[in-house]
Amino acid sequence: RPAMGRLLSAHPTIGSAFNTLYSEIMRGPGSLIRQEREMIATALLLLRIATLSHTHAEFLRVEDGDPAIIKTLVDGSWRDAMTPGNRNFQLCELAHKMSATPTSMTEDDWQPLRDLGFDDQACLEVAHIVGIFNYLTRLADGLGLQLDPATLEASETETPLKKIGDANGARTV
Repeated sequence: RPAMGRLLSAHPTIGSAFNTLYSEIMRGPGSLIRQEREMIATALLLLRIATLSHTHAEFLRVEDGDPAIIKTLVDGSWRDAMTPGNRNFQLCELAHKMSATPTSMTEDDWQPLRDLGFDDQACLEVAHIVGIFNYLTRLADGLGLQLDPATLEASETETPLKKIGDANGARTV
Protein backbone atom coordinates (compact mmCIF):
# COMPACT_ATOMS: atom_id res chain seq x y z
CA ARG A 1 0.00 0.00 0.00
CA PRO A 2 1.43 3.43 -0.93
CA ALA A 3 2.62 5.64 1.92
CA MET A 4 -0.33 8.06 1.68
CA GLY A 5 -2.79 5.18 1.94
CA ARG A 6 -1.08 3.99 5.11
CA LEU A 7 -1.10 7.51 6.54
CA LEU A 8 -4.79 8.07 5.86
CA SER A 9 -5.82 4.68 7.19
CA ALA A 10 -4.05 5.42 10.49
CA HIS A 11 -7.19 7.29 11.60
CA PRO A 12 -10.12 4.87 11.35
CA THR A 13 -12.98 7.29 10.69
CA ILE A 14 -11.18 10.02 8.75
CA GLY A 15 -9.26 7.45 6.69
CA SER A 16 -12.38 5.55 5.70
CA ALA A 17 -14.33 8.70 4.79
CA PHE A 18 -11.41 10.15 2.86
CA ASN A 19 -10.82 6.92 0.93
CA THR A 20 -14.46 6.95 -0.16
CA LEU A 21 -14.18 10.57 -1.32
CA TYR A 22 -10.84 9.94 -3.08
CA SER A 23 -12.21 6.87 -4.87
CA GLU A 24 -15.20 8.80 -6.13
CA ILE A 25 -13.08 11.73 -7.34
CA MET A 26 -10.39 9.62 -8.99
CA ARG A 27 -12.29 6.51 -10.09
CA GLY A 28 -15.99 7.39 -10.14
CA PRO A 29 -18.02 7.99 -13.28
CA GLY A 30 -17.60 11.36 -14.92
CA SER A 31 -16.35 13.36 -17.85
CA LEU A 32 -12.65 12.70 -17.31
CA ILE A 33 -10.88 9.42 -17.98
CA ARG A 34 -8.51 8.01 -15.36
CA GLN A 35 -5.43 9.07 -17.37
CA GLU A 36 -6.60 12.69 -17.34
CA ARG A 37 -7.26 12.58 -13.60
CA GLU A 38 -3.76 11.23 -12.91
CA MET A 39 -2.23 13.77 -15.31
CA ILE A 40 -3.89 16.64 -13.42
CA ALA A 41 -2.66 15.22 -10.11
CA THR A 42 0.88 14.84 -11.45
CA ALA A 43 0.98 18.33 -12.99
CA LEU A 44 -0.15 20.17 -9.89
CA LEU A 45 1.88 18.06 -7.50
CA LEU A 46 5.04 18.86 -9.43
CA LEU A 47 4.27 22.54 -8.98
CA ARG A 48 4.85 21.99 -5.27
CA ILE A 49 7.79 19.58 -5.74
CA ALA A 50 5.86 17.15 -3.60
CA THR A 51 6.78 13.58 -2.79
CA LEU A 52 3.38 12.60 -4.14
CA SER A 53 4.24 13.85 -7.64
CA HIS A 54 6.35 10.79 -8.34
CA THR A 55 3.59 8.54 -7.02
CA HIS A 56 1.05 9.96 -9.45
CA ALA A 57 3.49 10.03 -12.33
CA GLU A 58 3.77 6.29 -11.76
CA PHE A 59 -0.01 5.91 -11.46
CA LEU A 60 -0.30 7.75 -14.80
CA ARG A 61 2.21 5.27 -16.27
CA VAL A 62 0.02 2.39 -14.97
CA GLU A 63 -2.96 3.94 -16.75
CA ASP A 64 -1.01 3.70 -20.03
CA GLY A 65 -0.19 7.40 -20.00
CA ASP A 66 2.01 8.60 -22.83
CA PRO A 67 5.64 8.17 -21.66
CA ALA A 68 6.63 11.43 -23.37
CA ILE A 69 3.95 13.37 -21.49
CA ILE A 70 4.91 11.72 -18.20
CA LYS A 71 8.54 12.72 -18.76
CA THR A 72 7.59 16.36 -19.44
CA LEU A 73 5.32 16.44 -16.39
CA VAL A 74 8.13 15.10 -14.19
CA ASP A 75 10.82 17.44 -15.54
CA GLY A 76 8.48 20.45 -15.65
CA SER A 77 8.73 21.04 -19.40
CA TRP A 78 5.12 20.12 -20.26
CA ARG A 79 4.25 23.64 -21.48
CA ASP A 80 6.98 23.34 -24.12
CA ALA A 81 6.08 19.76 -25.07
CA MET A 82 2.27 19.92 -25.23
CA THR A 83 0.28 21.72 -27.87
CA PRO A 84 -1.31 24.86 -26.39
CA GLY A 85 -5.05 24.62 -26.55
CA ASN A 86 -5.30 20.82 -26.52
CA ARG A 87 -7.16 19.05 -23.73
CA ASN A 88 -4.09 17.86 -21.79
CA PHE A 89 -2.44 21.28 -21.98
CA GLN A 90 -5.57 23.06 -20.76
CA LEU A 91 -6.09 20.60 -17.89
CA CYS A 92 -2.50 21.08 -16.72
CA GLU A 93 -2.66 24.84 -17.17
CA LEU A 94 -5.82 25.12 -15.10
CA ALA A 95 -4.44 22.78 -12.41
CA HIS A 96 -1.34 24.95 -12.12
CA LYS A 97 -3.24 28.22 -11.84
CA MET A 98 -5.82 26.88 -9.41
CA SER A 99 -2.99 25.51 -7.23
CA ALA A 100 -0.58 28.43 -7.42
CA THR A 101 -2.99 31.38 -7.40
CA PRO A 102 -6.50 30.16 -6.52
CA THR A 103 -7.79 33.57 -5.46
CA SER A 104 -7.02 34.99 -8.90
CA MET A 105 -9.16 32.41 -10.72
CA THR A 106 -11.95 33.87 -12.85
CA GLU A 107 -14.56 32.48 -15.21
CA ASP A 108 -12.12 33.28 -18.03
CA ASP A 109 -9.72 30.66 -16.67
CA TRP A 110 -12.37 27.98 -17.19
CA GLN A 111 -13.27 29.12 -20.72
CA PRO A 112 -10.57 27.08 -22.52
CA LEU A 113 -12.03 23.90 -20.97
CA ARG A 114 -15.56 25.01 -21.83
CA ASP A 115 -14.38 25.60 -25.41
CA LEU A 116 -13.25 21.96 -25.40
CA GLY A 117 -16.75 20.82 -24.38
CA PHE A 118 -16.46 20.78 -20.58
CA ASP A 119 -19.78 21.49 -18.89
CA ASP A 120 -20.27 22.60 -15.26
CA GLN A 121 -20.00 19.03 -13.96
CA ALA A 122 -16.75 18.35 -15.83
CA CYS A 123 -15.25 21.63 -14.56
CA LEU A 124 -16.30 20.68 -11.03
CA GLU A 125 -14.55 17.29 -11.45
CA VAL A 126 -11.33 19.10 -12.37
CA ALA A 127 -11.72 21.42 -9.37
CA HIS A 128 -12.22 18.46 -7.03
CA ILE A 129 -9.08 16.74 -8.33
CA VAL A 130 -7.04 19.92 -7.89
CA GLY A 131 -8.49 20.50 -4.44
CA ILE A 132 -7.95 17.00 -3.12
CA PHE A 133 -4.35 16.90 -4.28
CA ASN A 134 -3.55 20.27 -2.78
CA TYR A 135 -4.87 18.86 0.50
CA LEU A 136 -2.83 15.67 0.12
CA THR A 137 0.41 17.54 -0.61
CA ARG A 138 0.04 19.53 2.57
CA LEU A 139 -0.43 16.33 4.55
CA ALA A 140 2.53 14.62 2.86
CA ASP A 141 4.87 17.61 3.08
CA GLY A 142 3.81 18.61 6.60
CA LEU A 143 4.27 15.11 7.99
CA GLY A 144 7.45 14.35 6.04
CA LEU A 145 5.92 11.47 4.08
CA GLN A 146 8.46 9.58 1.96
CA LEU A 147 7.89 7.49 -1.15
CA ASP A 148 7.34 3.82 -0.51
CA PRO A 149 10.09 1.55 -1.94
CA ALA A 150 7.98 0.12 -4.82
CA THR A 151 6.99 3.57 -6.10
CA LEU A 152 10.53 4.89 -5.72
CA GLU A 153 11.87 1.96 -7.74
CA ALA A 154 9.19 2.43 -10.42
CA SER A 155 10.04 6.13 -10.62
CA GLU A 156 13.77 5.45 -10.98
CA THR A 157 13.41 2.64 -13.53
CA GLU A 158 10.25 3.86 -15.34
CA THR A 159 8.86 0.35 -14.88
CA PRO A 160 5.10 0.60 -14.36
CA LEU A 161 3.59 -0.45 -11.06
CA LYS A 162 1.04 -3.27 -11.23
CA LYS A 163 -2.73 -2.83 -11.01
CA ILE A 164 -4.64 -5.11 -8.69
CA GLY A 165 -8.39 -5.52 -8.20
CA ASP A 166 -11.28 -5.47 -10.62
CA ALA A 167 -11.93 -2.83 -13.29
CA ASN A 168 -14.01 -0.63 -10.97
CA GLY A 169 -12.08 -1.13 -7.75
CA ALA A 170 -8.59 -1.38 -9.22
CA ARG A 171 -5.84 0.13 -7.18
CA THR A 172 -2.15 0.39 -7.80
CA VAL A 173 0.55 -1.23 -5.70
